[in-house]
Amino acid sequence: MAIDLTPAKWFDENEGAVKTIINTGVAGTGNVTIYSGDGTNGITGLDLTGSGDADDSANAARILKAILEYVYTYQEGLASADQPTTMVVTRSSSASGTTMYYTYSVRFAIDTATAEVDAEA
Repeated sequence: MAIDLTPAKWFDENEGAVKTIINTGVAGTGNVTIYSGDGTNGITGLDLTGSGDADDSANAARILKAILEYVYTYQEGLASADQPTTMVVTRSSSASGTTMYYTYSVRFAIDTATAEVDAEA
C-alpha cells in the first residue's frame, strides 16, 4: 500500500482535522509553517515562542532534532506495509560518559532522469 507523503498527513495525522502542526498556506505557494509546541499544538519538544538565547527559537539543533524525531516516530508507528520506501528515516544512539548521541539518517529514492524524489509505489 502506498503511503501518502503530503506534509499534512505526516504532521497532522487525521486528514480533515484541525491543523495543529503545519499550515501549507495558499494553494501553490509552497509554504509550510511549523507551529510551536504548547502541549496541545505543534511538535512535542519544539518551542518556537521564545525570544532569545537558550530557547528553540535561537537553536537550530533543537528545531531539527524535534522535527527528525517526530518524522522518525511517525514512520515507526505505521504498519510495515504502510511505511514509505522513497523516504526512510533511521535512528541510532550511542553514549560517551554522561552524553547521549542520536544519529538520524534520511534516505531518499531519487529518479535519475529528474533528480527528484521518486513517487511512492
